[in-house]
Amino acid sequence: MSALPRTDDMPVGSSEFFCSHRGCTFHVRVGDRNVRGFGDWATLADGTTVSHRWIRGELLCDLCAALALGRR
Repeated sequence: MSALPRTDDMPVGSSEFFCSHRGCTFHVRVGDRNVRGFGDWATLADGTTVSHRWIRGELLCDLCAALALGRR
């Protein structure tokens, strides 16, 4: 990943959080405490690994996306 200048304006269609859901464990940013690295995958201490995707205009982790789509 290249170093990009940080601005206060987020590009359209982007999210500064891994998961947009405020109550989610993955509602974190690169550089937050306990976050190592960056990218399209995230792993909890218990080994749970998820990706993320756009659902109805929000970037959600796999767990929140399943809830948003009515799956468990």
